[in-house]
Order: sequence, then structure tokens, then C-alpha cells
Amino acid sequence: MAAKSGATRVFKARQQAAFEAERQRWKDQGLDVFEAEQGHAAVVAELAAGFSGVASLVAGNVWKVLVQAGDHVAGGQPIAIVEPMKMEFEVLAPSAGVVRQIRCA
Repeated sequence: MAAKSGATRVFKARQQAAFEAERQRWKDQGLDVFEAEQGHAAVVAELAAGFSGVASLVAGNVWKVLVQAGDHVAGGQPIAIVEPMKMEFEVLAPSAGVVRQIRCA
């Protein structure tokens, strides 16, 4: 059994190294950042001091917004759900605060 767990550790280490190498290749080629296609406006705004924006880590359709302007949120609280390719991903509040404005398209 010990030999199997050692082989498993070696496999997992190689798998993780391959994954990290692939992510670095994406980063080196600029493929780790989504840019809107032509005709789709990106939402970019200057924020006042003390305010922070929240963006989705994945590109997709906004399926549901779970908060409203004025809501108090806790850090890690789901504030929206984004749907890329029939999967749902929660967008989480990075810290506690008050929702001042919701901008999504």
C-alpha cells in the first residue's frame, strides 16, 4: 500500500507541475485575461478612494444578481452568479462592505 501512495504522490506532483507550466504558458502568451470581442463594451470605471470593484473570474452571462444597491455584504458572500457554457459560478464579495452600485451587461 505504501508503494501505491508514493506513486500517487509522484503522479500528483507531476500533474500539478504540468498544470502550473500550462498556466504560465497562457500568461506568457496573454491568454490568461479575457478581452471583450469587438462590439461588446467593457465596463471600466474610475472608483473613488475607499471603493473597490468586483469582477467575475470567468467570462459568461450574468445569470442572477443576488444583491441590490445599499445592501450590506460580508466578505466571501455570493453577490452574483455568472453562467459560462451551462455552468454556474458565484461571484463573491472580496470583503465586507456596502453595495453602492451594480454595473453589469
